[in-house]
Amino acid sequence: MTDTNTYDLIVLGGGMSGLPVALKSAHHGLETALVERDLLGGTCLNRGCIPTKTMIRSAEVAHLARRADEFGVTIDGEIGTDMEAVVERQQRVVESIREGAYSNVEDADELDLIEGRGVFESATELAAGDRTLTADRIVLNTGARPVEPPIDGLDEVDTLDSTSALEASDVPEHLAVVGGGYVGCEFAQMYARFGADVTVFQRGDRLLPAEDPDVSDVIEDAFEVEGIDVQTGTAVEALESTSSGVRATSGDADGIEVSHVLVAAGRRANTTVSASKTLAWRSTTGVSSRSTISSGPRPTRSMRSGTSPARRCSRTRPATTPTFCTVTSSTAKRSTPPSGSFPTRCSPIRRSAASVSLNGKQKSRDTTWRSVGATTPNRGNRKRWVKPKGS
Repeated sequence: MTDTNTYDLIVLGGGMSGLPVALKSAHHGLETALVERDLLGGTCLNRGCIPTKTMIRSAEVAHLARRADEFGVTIDGEIGTDMEAVVERQQRVVESIREGAYSNVEDADELDLIEGRGVFESATELAAGDRTLTADRIVLNTGARPVEPPIDGLDEVDTLDSTSALEASDVPEHLAVVGGGYVGCEFAQMYARFGADVTVFQRGDRLLPAEDPDVSDVIEDAFEVEGIDVQTGTAVEALESTSSGVRATSGDADGIEVSHVLVAAGRRANTTVSASKTLAWRSTTGVSSRSTISSGPRPTRSMRSGTSPARRCSRTRPATTPTFCTVTSSTAKRSTPPSGSFPTRCSPIRRSAASVSLNGKQKSRDTTWRSVGATTPNRGNRKRWVKPKGS
């Protein structure tokens, strides 16, 4: 028999976004449940920002040591890297921060930490272990995981990803990095400074395609100075195990043989949506309906049930003039921006004279929005909506 608990707020995922949301909500008196299936701190603390930057600092020290003579410093002997010691230091740093996170959660009177995987039973019910949690507001902070690109032989060879690369016991002799985004570039330079030969394969025509071209140029120049081989416009199509490592091939080329392969081809959300799961959602007209959630494209309307009005707009830009959510104290209405306008994203939600309750105190807000910019539908000259100063 399951135990049902009702909360003011449920936070699914104890990462570096969900954790402060849960702590702050509990601090303000909201009965809050924090559901986490792994360790508090999520990717950032355990498998991302903190451990990588800690190891990057070790790599920087090794890099500066090799350049000691440029600064008039003499170091006798070869500069080497003890990867076990590097990883041990990284884990000490992570553990000290993680202990603080658990201590903060334990000290929060209004916060319950529930360890387990969260599964939606309805729009307001979440199953976690042998408990069923209920709340009108549920915050999703499920994080992301590495993407496995469609490469022939990927499942048949041993590869590294952004998690396992933080646990290496030795410096690779020759590391091939598949992907030239921020994750791939970070690990490429780090392992090059530890002493590995590194080759970066980037499908696009430049590294860091999400950044300005000038940034890509600077990084590529820096990699060239540090001896990192960058192959842009080159997609790894197949991986094959050899007697001495792994052969990575692209197109008609013979490919190269390396000792290790690090796959850094992006990340995807840690969500699994059942094709048969049907949840209630409240439309912008305030009428409840039914919608089947599938694993296909994101629904174009926010899905929410209960007596409260819809509080979110779709972030998907429709083909026609977009519809905006206007939230009042009792109803949710549809409103359309002035004729000819075409915002680049969903208008901010407008709450007009809405009454908000927090810790038993009623607060009234009267927020309005104004439009800025030209009202032409041209692609490069769209209208946007901002909150006026002083509101």
